[in-house]
Amino acid sequence: MKYYLIGFLFLMVSCNGQKTVSVTHAKSKLKPDNFMVLILQDEHSDFSVAETMVITSQKGLRSFYSKINKTRKPGLPLPEVDFAKEMLIIHCSGEQNGVGLAALSFSEETQSEIILESKFESTTKVAVMIKTNPFCVYKIPVSDKAVVISKKLE
Repeated sequence: MKYYLIGFLFLMVSCNGQKTVSVTHAKSKLKPDNFMVLILQDEHSDFSVAETMVITSQKGLRSFYSKINKTRKPGLPLPEVDFAKEMLIIHCSGEQNGVGLAALSFSEETQSEIILESKFESTTKVAVMIKTNPFCVYKIPVSDKAVVISKKLE
């Protein structure tokens, strides 16, 4: 009887293989996973209101990093970006109550827009009275399309 139970449990555990195939197939209808590459995520910027920037030059990148590095010693290093092939999407969530990180995810692409969803991922389950200004920096391929950020409803 013990061997039948072990065999049955083994059979039930091994039947999970098909679930991963269908999830992967559903994702393939969206942009590939490497469309947006996360460069940096942090809880402290100098932006008190929500703001999204599309950076297409080294000058714009230096300007952004000089603002977030005002209160950091040592400052964050500038990432290596080939602006002929890539551009940066920087999303600052503004002032948030609690500890967490800003994040973007690909939603859809139309003929004139790239639509991304913004969300605030809380890193604590306990209510805390801390105000943070999270931001995230993503690298995407160069495009002439407008980048639109929509707030993810949770």
